[in-house]
Amino acid sequence: IICFDHNWDLNQFVKDVYADPEAFEIVDGAAFHAYGGTLQGQIEIKSLYPTKNIYFTEQSGGGWAPGFGNNLKWWMSNLFIGAVNNWSKCVLLWNLMLDANHGPYLTPGAATNCYGLLEQAAEGGYTRYSEYYAVKQMRVIRTGARMIGTSGYTPSGLMSGAATNH
Repeated sequence: IICFDHNWDLNQFVKDVYADPEAFEIVDGAAFHAYGGTLQGQIEIKSLYPTKNIYFTEQSGGGWAPGFGNNLKWWMSNLFIGAVNNWSKCVLLWNLMLDANHGPYLTPGAATNCYGLLEQAAEGGYTRYSEYYAVKQMRVIRTGARMIGTSGYTPSGLMSGAATNH
C-alpha cells in the first residue's frame, strides 16, 4: 500500500497516516507529485521515516511552461536526478502519448493543456516535448538498478546521479 499520491507541499497527510501505528505497519511508502511545493517535501518525509519507501508517481508538462530548455533542466534536476537521488524508487509521467488536441480527456473539466511525451501532430508525425528527451536520457538505467553515490569535483550548479544495473 502506498499512501498519499499528491504534491510535495501537502505532505502533512503522510505524517498523519504514519502517526497511526496500524497504518504505519502496513503502508510501504508515500507517493509524490511536483505540481506544488519543492523536492524538500519528499526529503522531509524520508528524513522523518527512513524505513518507508518513496515513489514519484505523476508529473505532466504543459502549456503553463512552454520553454524547452528550462523545462528540460527542471525535469532533470527535480525528477530524474533530484527525486531519484532523494530516494524515489521511480519517476512516472502523465501522459505518455496524446492526440494533437492534448487529449483524450478522462473527465469533463480535466486539464486541457497537459502535454504528452509524444503528441500526434495535426499534420502527421509526432511532436516531442522536453519530457520526452528527459526520459530518453534515463533509458540506460534498467529495472532493478541501484542508485550509488557520486563524489569528486563538480562545477557549481552541476547535478549528477549514478546507478549500477544488476
